[in-house]
Amino acid sequence: MQERKDKKPTESDIRVSQLTDICPFEEEAAAGGAMEKSTVLERKVYKKVSGEKVMLHKFLLWKTNKEQSGRYPAFVIYHTDFSSGRKDLLKRDMLYTSDEQQAREMLAAEIADNVKKGWEEV
Repeated sequence: MQERKDKKPTESDIRVSQLTDICPFEEEAAAGGAMEKSTVLERKVYKKVSGEKVMLHKFLLWKTNKEQSGRYPAFVIYHTDFSSGRKDLLKRDMLYTSDEQQAREMLAAEIADNVKKGWEEV
């Protein structure tokens, strides 16, 4: 094997197939066939422009509809933070829970923590 000096151990630089090529994982057959599709419950996008810098916050809340499998949480809160003036342009955060009320509270807290004065909803 060869070591790549130009890559970092981050999500964007590493593909899962790099691991599965060496150590394959067997997928369990889904009981009852195909799984149900996820449902987006809320999507909020906020934008702020300061000079030439553009900043975006994107929040998603979805119900996976796959919690019965035991492999997925019932609700996922996903936050994307983009800033054109930052060294790391894109930051991502994901939270999850099995309770919808808690998921909505977690989403509200994420928005309150990250969206301050000067941001406009897109």
